[in-house]
Amino acid sequence: MSPTLDYIFSYDLRDEIDELESKRILVMVDSCGAGYFKDDLDRIGVSVITSTGYTEWANYKSHTILWVYAEPEFSNFFFDKAGLVYSGEGRDYDERDAFIHAREEAEDYEQNPMQHYEAWHSFFGP
Repeated sequence: MSPTLDYIFSYDLRDEIDELESKRILVMVDSCGAGYFKDDLDRIGVSVITSTGYTEWANYKSHTILWVYAEPEFSNFFFDKAGLVYSGEGRDYDERDAFIHAREEAEDYEQNPMQHYEAWHSFFGP
């Protein structure tokens, strides 16, 4: 992730989702104040995972090489547990397990990740 001044608002994403034909959508928002996405994307067929509540800051690991970029910690914890980042375990966990793991790890950062599983089915699980 590279820092940017571009924004997407939850209601804009909601409008885009409303135009989709798919009935199984998973949205993950790893940003500051992401809780509003959970509320605004509360739709039939849409599962939402956020890295923070309404007012918390998201934690990022910063790196400096030739430029500065940041890795969102919550997403790293989530995708590692989901088996999408090679961990030697394969895809042994689904997104609920990965969310619980990432939420527990994020407690150290005083984030309050949120989830809404309206369209439960496993995107990543065995």
